[in-house]
Amino acid sequence: MVGSVMGTPRTCRPSKRRAIRSTSARMCMRSRAALSRARGRPPFVARTADDLLVKVLSKTPAKLLGIDENIPPDLIAIVEKAMARDLEKRYPSARELAAELRRFQTGQLVRAHDYSWWALVRRWVKQNRGAVTVAAAALVALAVIATVLVRNIVIQRDRAEEATARANEQRAAAVAAKDQAEIAAARLHFDQGARSC
Repeated sequence: MVGSVMGTPRTCRPSKRRAIRSTSARMCMRSRAALSRARGRPPFVARTADDLLVKVLSKTPAKLLGIDENIPPDLIAIVEKAMARDLEKRYPSARELAAELRRFQTGQLVRAHDYSWWALVRRWVKQNRGAVTVAAAALVALAVIATVLVRNIVIQRDRAEEATARANEQRAAAVAAKDQAEIAAARLHFDQGARSC
């Protein structure tokens, strides 16, 4: 029957109620996303089918992040892109949606989600935990070795400075003793000359 709604009002796309007969893949993405919405919660709830259809036509579904904080942001981005009200913002085909879900399941970056720099770093560390652990252990070992080496260098420098100070003191004492000997010899020579006169 022309103008009638097929399927359940809860999962139908807004264009279906408007009696648009096109069945493009982009249009079907919204219905698929509504059916597979996280934790089985429908995007809209109402008492009657007509109220439900009005909500489907005029409102945007509640954000998944507000419903459950345990849902991964990547998955939220996929579902929200699939349920976008604007037809051009949805996935162009079921193949694209499936590929995006595969990327999510295998821990790859999801194209629909905008990752912060910190989120990318955390993901990289999580995926390369073994290498990060080895690198961290190597850094700790290098820090310990560097600390020991610097400490030894400082000790050797202090010893060298002490040895130099002692040598300078001994040199100064030797110079002073030589000066005293020369003065004593000069006095003796002077005294002998004075006696002979």
